[in-house]
Amino acid sequence: MISEALVDEIKNLSFRTDYPADRKLIVGLIEALLEVVPDFKRDQFNAGLHDGINLLRRTMFQDVNPSVMEVKIPFDEFKQYQDGSGVHLELGTYTAWPNDRADRYVRDNNLGDFVRLDMQGQFGPDIAASVTALPFADESIDRISSNSLMEHCPYPHEILKEAFRVLRPGGSILTIVPFHFVEHGCPKDYLRFTGQFFEDVCKDLGYSTVHIDTSSTSGIFYITHQMLKAGVINEQAPLASPLAKIHTALMALLAMLQGFDKSFHTHGSSLWHTTYALAVKPGNYRPRAERFDRRLPFYKRFIEHLVCPVTGLPVRDGGDHLESVDGKHRYPIDNAIPNMFALHGFGSGVKHRASSLEAKRAWEGTRGQKPASRPANQLLLDMLSERDYLARGWNVIPSFSRSAQVPGELLDEMEQHPEAAGKSSWGTRNLLFSLILSLRPKLVLEIGAHIGSASIVMGAALKANNFGKLICLEPQNHYFELLGHFIRKAGVDSFVTPLKILSTELNPETHLKSAADIIFLDANHAYSHALKDIELSYSFLADNGLIILDDVGPTHSAQICGEGRGGVRQALLDYADSHKDLHVIFLEPPFWLNPCGIALVCKQSIT
Repeated sequence: MISEALVDEIKNLSFRTDYPADRKLIVGLIEALLEVVPDFKRDQFNAGLHDGINLLRRTMFQDVNPSVMEVKIPFDEFKQYQDGSGVHLELGTYTAWPNDRADRYVRDNNLGDFVRLDMQGQFGPDIAASVTALPFADESIDRISSNSLMEHCPYPHEILKEAFRVLRPGGSILTIVPFHFVEHGCPKDYLRFTGQFFEDVCKDLGYSTVHIDTSSTSGIFYITHQMLKAGVINEQAPLASPLAKIHTALMALLAMLQGFDKSFHTHGSSLWHTTYALAVKPGNYRPRAERFDRRLPFYKRFIEHLVCPVTGLPVRDGGDHLESVDGKHRYPIDNAIPNMFALHGFGSGVKHRASSLEAKRAWEGTRGQKPASRPANQLLLDMLSERDYLARGWNVIPSFSRSAQVPGELLDEMEQHPEAAGKSSWGTRNLLFSLILSLRPKLVLEIGAHIGSASIVMGAALKANNFGKLICLEPQNHYFELLGHFIRKAGVDSFVTPLKILSTELNPETHLKSAADIIFLDANHAYSHALKDIELSYSFLADNGLIILDDVGPTHSAQICGEGRGGVRQALLDYADSHKDLHVIFLEPPFWLNPCGIALVCKQSIT
């Protein structure tokens, strides 16, 4: 028989206010279960149910279940930075870290500073930025933490890669992500993670030590109870009231039974709720010499460690904005929160940059130099004598600006725009313009439109033909707004349709309607991402169609590939090797007056 103590516990349960509860039903279910329990073990069974109530009392009918045992992550490694100087970066803070909680956390954990980062400034972070393009200098952060963030990011490898870059030697990242949990937005929910994911990916990225825990939130009854809480009975259903009582009773019963999860093989550890992962960067951690005055706005006290997320260059305080030291990128400041959001990664129009230290050294090496008639890139000079270069000329005349196809003043405005970095060269745009004029394609697709330097040129060619359509992809909000602005200003909006989506989100049936005759691909420099874009482009391309790829120069492509795998050029060579209907022509220095190089790829079966 059910014990009186357990009956009293059930009487004292706090049920969901929106659900009718029937304590007699709960007691009846337990008594039915006790019928199969031998008399001499019923006290033990009652005690186990009592333990279940004690563990999940506060979360029995709502919220997320707590851990059933101590998390097996060696938090001592994460605590070593609590020496009064360590800088903690919290990713994806949303509304969970108001000022008073952040200040208290700094005091209680003896930290030097606590930085709140979120993609939206409206939630009150210290800085608005993308977790795949952190606006921090190399080796400037001591430890990083995120809670229920990575499932909302389609490319979590990029987060771990950026974290490795900004962590100081001996620094670490702690991440907490769901495994068995309901789909939840904010704004989208993409992934679930096992410990094996973090072990393999973090080791590949260079982390020296990786600790994983999944057992502290595991168990058959534990997980089933957690999932049952996500359901809500439709009040309009014919049997809504009795079903709600049954639902509540089952939640209570499963909560009480979770204490018996240890009776399953491996304690039911193959089903768990949360994956904990701690990854440590190689090196010996040393306390920082500098101290941060938290009375100052974050960007003022941390300005020496902030960098442009596009170029990696240092930034300077412009009053109402932060500006990259080369003057090309500005980031507005609103209510003391800088908006430095830039999207890196697969499918993005923003290219992967080198490390901030490398970018700074490269920029400092060119400061004070007067504009010269010779190209700045030494690679081209090695291939082309200065006499030959001067005879042919570096500054290619933009043929598309003649006959008022593209207004000269608009070209000047776009060339001088702070976000113009990463634009296509004049030669590339000349080629695109001429190909579209000559081939008269029905559909052109551009992957990685950025602010539209190539988009308006291709649109002008379509307008001159009075035929055809250009679909250009740019997923990043800021660049997408600029793209639409320049398309309208160029007067080509009847021929150009911008889409704020990633290449992986493109649906040929709804977005394209037909196969593309020409595809211009200038999106991501990393080998793996470029390979995926090439694969997608091949599937979108019509027979006898053309793919034009930028940044395929033999040396240039390898230099800008963050993965060390040869970049866009090698990805194209590898893909073409397994697709015999693809025919590739590389245009390279000295024949092509741009060290970035360009490739023409034709999809054609030759018999």
